[in-house]
Amino acid sequence: MGEVPGIVERHAGAAIAALEALLQGGAPTATDHLAEAVQELIRMRDGLIRELRAGRDCGQWLRQANSILSSILGTEFPIDGLQWNRVCRTRDALRQLLSAPPGGAPQSG
Repeated sequence: MGEVPGIVERHAGAAIAALEALLQGGAPTATDHLAEAVQELIRMRDGLIRELRAGRDCGQWLRQANSILSSILGTEFPIDGLQWNRVCRTRDALRQLLSAPPGGAPQSG
């Protein structure tokens, strides 16, 4: 699999920053930060799809990105307030995605 693709570094890093801002800022700006994180994850996913279609071996990255995106999307429609644990798990999954060892696939958690 090799090193972390640039598209992953760029968009996962931006999504982590948005999630950190969400966790620090709380409810008044929650929807803005959450929307920003989701948009970055969608950009990452779409970029990985383009890479895959161009013949790059990034299927595992795409599966991880889809899993993380699915997790954070569940926080947008909670029955009783924002699901802070899910926000933290998503941030941690993105950090793990970025720390995938060179030559190894990202590990699912």
